[in-house]
Amino acid sequence: MLRSRLTQNMVRIAVLGAATAVLVFCALVFGKYVDATARAADRLQQAQFAGPRVEQALRDMKTSRERMATLLPQPEKTPDTMLMHALDDIKKRMPAAEISVTAVETRSGERVVPVIITGAITDYSRFVNDIAWLNESRLPLFSISSITIGSETEKKSFLPFTVTGLLRIPETLPAAKPQQGGHQ
Repeated sequence: MLRSRLTQNMVRIAVLGAATAVLVFCALVFGKYVDATARAADRLQQAQFAGPRVEQALRDMKTSRERMATLLPQPEKTPDTMLMHALDDIKKRMPAAEISVTAVETRSGERVVPVIITGAITDYSRFVNDIAWLNESRLPLFSISSITIGSETEKKSFLPFTVTGLLRIPETLPAAKPQQGGHQ
């Protein structure tokens, strides 16, 4: 009888120990869950407050940029600078082509730059579109003198080309109306 009571008490102690271990484990997991939830709530609150601060920072940057634009002198648009910008635009449009120019000259009241564009045709439709773009340029005007397309090279998919022309702009430009804020 003593032995059966001792065995029963041992079983009870083992069950109580297991139950205590399960409760301690649950308490630890629940504590970590509560901490993670609190951190997530803090991050959410910080994110909610960050939106208006970012919007205000963007407004401040825009205001500063507008102030700087009124304080800094605007670059003067001369015929020569417009010719150089047009050459940059041609290079951006035809990056694989080689562009050769000579000195800017004055001819019949115009500033003129002789231009030779050489390259290889890799996509015929792109080449035709580039030539149309050159031909439709506004100011400065690109006058095409000649277009030469060579025979096939050792790489059969490339055809060499040369476009010769003049980039022209009137020597005196009409006065531009100043825009609001001092921009030209």
